[in-house]
Amino acid sequence: MSSVSAKIGVEGLRVPCVIGCQTWERDTVQEVTIDLQVEADVSRCVVSDSLEDTIDYRSLIETAIQVCQEGKYKMIEALAWNVLLRVAEQCQVTWGWIRVHKPQALVGHGSAVVEMEWGKRST
Repeated sequence: MSSVSAKIGVEGLRVPCVIGCQTWERDTVQEVTIDLQVEADVSRCVVSDSLEDTIDYRSLIETAIQVCQEGKYKMIEALAWNVLLRVAEQCQVTWGWIRVHKPQALVGHGSAVVEMEWGKRST
């Protein structure tokens, strides 16, 4: 069987964390919303139908939550980058994409959003 590549991800993950560069933000927990995708070889999974042969969504969620809550990031870009790097390391993927929304950054005017990619897609 040839290689089968798939995008695997989560959308709308809401995570409380300390984020922001304003003085009041350094001691305040705010919620960010994360959309995250990785590319993985699922060749074994499509045959075995086994969770052990793919990326478990829970590992993506747990990693993102852990990174958000461990660091007290000032910039959304730094948070997004660190989530991507940790996911790449722990899930052994070669490509990842993330979008982080920070609704409280623009109260009454929508969300501040950062979107970025890491690595190289196979397709």
